[in-house]
Amino acid sequence: LQLIAFTFAWLCTDFARTVEREPNEGKRIMQAYSDLMTITDLINRINGPIHATYLLEEIYNAIFISEFLQFEEGLVAQVRYAFFMLALCVFLLTSACGSHRVERVMEQWIKMSDGSKGRPSGDKLMVLINELNKHRISLSAMGVVSITYGFVGTVSNIQLYKLSCRMKMEMYLFS
Repeated sequence: LQLIAFTFAWLCTDFARTVEREPNEGKRIMQAYSDLMTITDLINRINGPIHATYLLEEIYNAIFISEFLQFEEGLVAQVRYAFFMLALCVFLLTSACGSHRVERVMEQWIKMSDGSKGRPSGDKLMVLINELNKHRISLSAMGVVSITYGFVGTVSNIQLYKLSCRMKMEMYLFS
């Protein structure tokens, strides 16, 4: 899955560079955007169940690993925990970065837009803005959640809360 996330981020970065290099090529940009959306939909259709399973497994491991660590202490347990967290962070951040890059470059391009040189206007512009707001260009877990920076923040908050609770419990038990 890390390979999928890196490939997705590379595709998004390549698209963003195209928009930045050729901002006056509206028809070409819209075609590239449509192609990127098609590829993203295909990746999500094929890998959506895998993304969902992976996210659930990694989030479960990240949340409940502290209970596991109570029974298995030492270097092996710490390395296992670090691996779970690193794998989850790399996948989430790489996926979110690609999505964010496309959204930012398209927002800037739309702001420059005046309806000329193939840039969208009217209904097409509204559809494009709606697609950007719905995070259409993002990896998804069966359409349930799109992997964006907002989702990464939510997962991080869960992790921090779990860590905080564990630290409070250990302080209570050892005081």
